[in-house]
Amino acid sequence: MELKKLYESMLLEKEGQRRQGTYAFYKAKGQKVLEYFKEKGITTLERLTYDEVNRFLIYLRKERGLSEKTVVDLFSALRQIILMHTGTLTREAKKVLEISLAKPVSVHRKPLTNYQTIKLINFIDSIDEDNINHSGLREKVIFLISLQSGIRCNELVNILVNQINFDNNSIHLVTTKSHRERDIVFDDSTKELLHRYIEVFKPTMYLFENEKTGEQFSPKRVQKLFNRTGKKLGFQVTPHIIRTTQAVDMAESHANEFEIMQAMGHSDIRTTQIYLENIVGKINRTQREHNVLAEFRRMQIEDNWLDDTEQSLPNYLN
Repeated sequence: MELKKLYESMLLEKEGQRRQGTYAFYKAKGQKVLEYFKEKGITTLERLTYDEVNRFLIYLRKERGLSEKTVVDLFSALRQIILMHTGTLTREAKKVLEISLAKPVSVHRKPLTNYQTIKLINFIDSIDEDNINHSGLREKVIFLISLQSGIRCNELVNILVNQINFDNNSIHLVTTKSHRERDIVFDDSTKELLHRYIEVFKPTMYLFENEKTGEQFSPKRVQKLFNRTGKKLGFQVTPHIIRTTQAVDMAESHANEFEIMQAMGHSDIRTTQIYLENIVGKINRTQREHNVLAEFRRMQIEDNWLDDTEQSLPNYLN
């Protein structure tokens, strides 16, 4: 089976599932994978060996000097190409699929600090809703929905007008990365803003449509809005960072992993755990700083035990 045909089948599947961001990702990464193996004279799955794949990984790391994240992304594209084969896989192809590369935690998973969050919310509140063509009104709606739900960028642009329930302040998401429908909620102030937004822009199908062509917004357009805002504020702002901040905020508010998993729309609890690595680190630091022994040592220093009498001992030691 030709690798190119498997690659084309993969893209057809991603496009058919309306996963635009995923489609663009695998299109770009898959092309680079095909180019490499074509230069090596490997154009069919039958000629793809376990050793050749390992040489490919070594080439990416040592000769190209790519980051581990990029290496993992390219290998992920190769795996997806192989998985499109519907027949019996060769022993070598099965060995390739058994290769496990640890996915590094992206810096983009780092949540906003409290200071950054406050600064972002103040910026959103200051947006002029009545500026030229009411673009400020649309930007405000996008940010408020994102901040209250941690919605993925691709899910945001696929919101349909008829999926909004103004009776219970919720939006029913059908097009999701995990293919699992879920609801997100918004507050009353966002409800009023949404009513006004729909009255001004009159979207026919998708909530966010190009005012000239009527086509739905692309994820890239939303990402540009976040990037532009981040530059104004002096720190990085992306839909994914907002998403991570939402997950961490839920954890700090004592939501359990299952509740966070459902709210974020994850299909695997391990993905949720990756998002919460930041909060785990914070808990570990807190535990190191606040425990029985640490408190005991702190009292020892504060009370100058070397010079004080036995009366300065804590009650549980007397």
